[in-house]
Amino acid sequence: MNILLIIVLLVLQGLDIYTTYKVISSGKGYEANPVMAWVIGKLGLLKGLVIAQLTITIPCLFGFWFIHLTTLLLVLGLLTLLYSWIVYHNYKVLTA
Repeated sequence: MNILLIIVLLVLQGLDIYTTYKVISSGKGYEANPVMAWVIGKLGLLKGLVIAQLTITIPCLFGFWFIHLTTLLLVLGLLTLLYSWIVYHNYKVLTA
């Protein structure tokens, strides 16, 4: 189950990058997270999105080897919900 959640999370992170890029580059929206907005301002849109996702993904993937299974499932579940909401929100902005 944890492998499936990791795969789903990685797919959602990819969709987050894609949909956020589309929203911002189309002019339909902006990055609401001030930290991400700063990173994008410093590195550019696509590079900022990718590097920010990697700084989240890589430590999580390595950290998952060292935490209790219950904690792993809780963290993966919460991250999956968060990224699902972000992708859904971006989709709504794109199709509005």
